[in-house]
This record gives sequence, C-alpha cells and structure tokens, in this order.
Amino acid sequence: MPWPFKRKNLQVFDLNVDPNTANVFPGSSTLSIINVKPYSSEQMKVKLTAMAASVGDKIPEGIKIAFNPQSAVAPFGSTMSIQTSTALGPGKYGFLVVGTSRDVKQTANYTLTVQGQEPAAPGSA
Repeated sequence: MPWPFKRKNLQVFDLNVDPNTANVFPGSSTLSIINVKPYSSEQMKVKLTAMAASVGDKIPEGIKIAFNPQSAVAPFGSTMSIQTSTALGPGKYGFLVVGTSRDVKQTANYTLTVQGQEPAAPGSA
C-alpha cells in the first residue's frame, strides 16, 4: 500500500439523543428522540440498543428502555422510552445508546437522575 495510506472512516452514521439527560421520580417515565443520520447516501439499517456505560456493569432491573422503532434504514428518528420501577433507588444512572450497522457501532451517552420519592399531593395525607 503506497504511503501515505488512507484509513477507512468507520464513522458512517451519526447518533444523537435529545435530550440526553432526564430527572424522574421512581415509578415514572421519560422520552427522548434518537436521530440517526448517515454520512453518505449508502442505504444502511441501524439497530438501536442500550447498555451500561461502564464495562462489566448492567442497567439496573428497575430501568426498562425501549425504542420505537428499534431498527430502520437511516436516516430515521426513534422514540426512546424509559420506565422506572417504584423500587428503584435514587441516584444517577448512566448508560449508552448504541446504534449498530453491520460491524460498525456508534454510541451516545445518556444520564438518568432518579430523585427521592415524589412528594405527596397537598391534602392527600
């Protein structure tokens, strides 16, 4: 291969999460929009998933994440819904939204902050 050789650009699509943070109470849900845009006119199917931000970690069982649609031909938008259980403890939970097309993966960070229990409505005690 002649010098200087060119490396193939593996970033063939862009993945954007809007918003990429949310504050919720246990037992509530939130939505974000995932935008997937290709860098070329090549048709590519991208599948969306979520994984823990740290190697070896798992997304807690009290957090359920779904994408609609989960996969499509880029460009497309997907709604990510996050549902928390009432048993989920307060804290910050980070995870990655992952887009996969063939052997190429792109990721975007997401942070979910779970507050303490939601205060009772006035007069409900």
